[in-house]
Amino acid sequence: LDVLLPERQRSVAKETLEIYTPLAHRLGIWELKWQLEDLSFRYVEPERYYQIVNLIAAQRAQRESFITQVTQILSRELGKVGLRAEMSGRPKHIYSIHQKMERYSALGKDFDDIHDLQALRVLVDTMPDCYSALGVIHSLWRPLPGEFDDFIANPKPNGYQSLHTVVIYQGRVPLEVQIRTHDMHHIAGYGVAAHWYYIASIFRYERPQAGRYRQHYQFGYEAIGDDDPALDAEVIDMAWQFFLSLNLHPQHLNG
Repeated sequence: LDVLLPERQRSVAKETLEIYTPLAHRLGIWELKWQLEDLSFRYVEPERYYQIVNLIAAQRAQRESFITQVTQILSRELGKVGLRAEMSGRPKHIYSIHQKMERYSALGKDFDDIHDLQALRVLVDTMPDCYSALGVIHSLWRPLPGEFDDFIANPKPNGYQSLHTVVIYQGRVPLEVQIRTHDMHHIAGYGVAAHWYYIASIFRYERPQAGRYRQHYQFGYEAIGDDDPALDAEVIDMAWQFFLSLNLHPQHLNG
């Protein structure tokens, strides 16, 4: 957009906010949605955009120190109950801060009342681990009433799954925590049509031959998060095209 005239910049950015970001939201492609929103907002309302950027920058060092401290404490406590977790500070996107400030303004609140500027993401291995980690977090810090959402038991229509909670750290600082598995995190970033490939060397233990186990290779392609039958056809076609690209010509299709 930088090479366009200002009026054209605003027009394209406004179109993106009104059409393409809702589409990305509907598909659950959150990373793309956030990027489009922030980039478009910079051209639609530049003064507001840079005002929020400056507000965030003024607190950056404080937030980073805070997240480091929280991560160390939580990592130690999760380790005590045998939970492995990957933790990181979750950046709050500029456009979402703008939207929240708009809502808070109507309630007489301001920037300092936004809870999830201090945010932590916790990734664990399994779904039960999500709830175990939640229990540890709520035993460490008091949860804020009305600020818990279970999107694992009740996923969003686009397949998004996660546990969201807000706790009060040291009795005074609100901290938003998102807890999900690595698989859930992958879908949260790339949508319900997230595809995984794998190629593995497989041994057929049930039919040894000539003093050794028979070995073959298995190619797999999965579409997760949607049970639409059309995806089955896509999976079959993808595998077929893969073999053709290797100059291999499959003779049989087994369902």
